[in-house]
This record gives sequence, structure tokens and C-alpha cells, in this order.
Amino acid sequence: MSKLGSLRRKIEKKLGDWIIGNEEKLLNLTFNLMLENEKREDLSQKIKYYFGKLASKIIAGKFWGGVVVPVNYTIEPTTRFLSSEEIIEIAKHSKIRAIGECYCRKKYGDPLNLPLRTCMWFSESTYLPELVKEHKVPEIDLKPATLEEIEETLKMCDEIGLVHMAIFFPSRQNIYVICNCHPTSCVVLQAYLKHGVKALVKSNFIIDYDSEKCINCQKCIQRCYFNALKPDPQGKIRVIKENCIGCGLCITTCPVKALRLVRRSKE
Repeated sequence: MSKLGSLRRKIEKKLGDWIIGNEEKLLNLTFNLMLENEKREDLSQKIKYYFGKLASKIIAGKFWGGVVVPVNYTIEPTTRFLSSEEIIEIAKHSKIRAIGECYCRKKYGDPLNLPLRTCMWFSESTYLPELVKEHKVPEIDLKPATLEEIEETLKMCDEIGLVHMAIFFPSRQNIYVICNCHPTSCVVLQAYLKHGVKALVKSNFIIDYDSEKCINCQKCIQRCYFNALKPDPQGKIRVIKENCIGCGLCITTCPVKALRLVRRSKE
């Protein structure tokens, strides 16, 4: 290992430790800056916007991020989940389960007025207040939840078109945060869709389309935030697989079951 490479890794580690220690302040700064109007004419606003874009790449891309999780009941029965990919399995094996308010929507508002209590926390810890204290987010009003409440909330989120994402934060405990997100209010989705920030990892599943069943109602196109489904000149649907993140939202709105999730190729 070269001296330059070793020095770079040491700097990255120290920077990472500092970011983790100042996580709340940095996220607040990043959220505020990223939500600035991109078309501001004022120079100072443009500087703030582009600094926010840069900050999001450093913080979201390097030190925290998410993986999209398709809701479990939309998966083809022959498809087997890995335990880490399935929300219900995570919930079943967690010592504590809790549902809290969406940090983004509560902190920065939501033009669509979506439900607030959609964020799910799972942990091997047995003491919920300790978990809340460690992450310094009492404003999300985290409360214990039963497995049935988790399932009901997942279904509700799917019906209103929220993407299920597992967000991972550096922690001494094994903590999973399942965020149910919409592009209008979610900073992670905005960073991914607007700026190409690699803070979002595609799920292990992808859409499989049956053109014979399709009636071209185009409901699936309206549900897809990632431009993975587009109308075909022949009256069918064109699937752009490189854009599909495998969230499964298009499946649950298809009236004829022309779409399904299949395991993504390892190629």
C-alpha cells in the first residue's frame, strides 16, 4: 500500500467518524440545501443549492444509504427472499419493532399530505428508549408496534404508492430502518432521481412483463417513479430494465397481473 493511499484511507476514516458524530447537524444542513429551488436566479441561492448537491454526494453516497425492498406479498410464490431483503422476516426476528413518523415529511413538509407514521424501526436491542436516545431523533415519535401493525402499515404504504427502502446507519446495534418514501418529500429519492447520487441500491428483483395479459391501461406507468415503464408504439408497455429498481409498486396496481417480480440476474 502506498503512503498516499494509506494517508487517504486515514483521512476518510477520520472524516467518517466526524460525520457520524455530527450526523444530525449534517443531515439537517443537507436536507435544507437539497430542498432549495433549483431555478433560483440569485447567485447565493445557486451556491447553496450546488453545495447541497455536493454535500449529499459526500454524506449519502459514502456514509449512509438505502436498498429498495419490495413488499413481500407482491413477490411470485416461487421466488425465495433472502432474510435480509424481506421486511416481514426482519420484523419477525427483531426483539423490538416500532413505527415512527417520517423524518423528511415532518421536518420539511409534504405537499401531498401523505401519512406521517410510516417509518419502521427494527432492532436486536431490548430497550426502545435507548435506541431513540442513541439516534437523537425523539421528534419522530417512535412507538412499539405489533407484527400485525407492521403488515397493515406496509400494505397501506403500498396502496398510496410509497417505495419501501431499508436505510442503514452506522450503529453499535443491529438496527434496520424501513422508510416508506415518495419522491416529493424523500431526500434519498431526490438525490437519486435528480442528482444520480449512489445512495440507493437496487433490490435483488426486477420486473417481468407479460405482453399477452397486458390491456394497456398504463396504470403501471403512472406508478413508476424511475422511468422503467414506457408506452410502446404497438399499444403495449416497454420495460427499461436498467431503470427498474425492483420496488414492486407497478405490480400491485396492475388489474390483470401482467407484471411480476423475478430475481435479478447476477450478470
